[in-house]
Amino acid sequence: MKIPVVSKCYCYEKGEMETMKHILLTAPIDQKLWKQIDSCAGITINGLTLQQLIFKWWEHKASMLDSLQSYKPILHYQVVRWNKPIHMYCVRDMNEDLTYAKAHNIGETTNMEVEATIAWKALQFCLDNDLRQVRLETDSLALKNMIYRSWRIP
Repeated sequence: MKIPVVSKCYCYEKGEMETMKHILLTAPIDQKLWKQIDSCAGITINGLTLQQLIFKWWEHKASMLDSLQSYKPILHYQVVRWNKPIHMYCVRDMNEDLTYAKAHNIGETTNMEVEATIAWKALQFCLDNDLRQVRLETDSLALKNMIYRSWRIP
């Protein structure tokens, strides 16, 4: 079995040798990540070698685990209600001209249920009116993946 090895990292315009130091410490994305970690854990990487960084992490491990286990996030939420939510579908001909549109008041529900219900009603309209060459368009990637049976429960 052969494993291809990339000798240079091209995640940014400037290619650098893909060493452990580059992957974990000096790549631009690492700098951003370490800056975030520094603000939370108090580990500064400026001037550290990779070995020093690993030792520093090991020293901070217990205190960081305690901090993470006692962390209680503050959740902010807000109920949003629309007045008379109306959902609709449109039927267009081969020239993309609008030939039919219908709105439905579905009531309180989830956005996924609305997307699926409207798609079902649109397809039912097409069947009832003997429209056989149909292209269903949706802005819901989840619905598209369910229709193509490529959606998996996370």
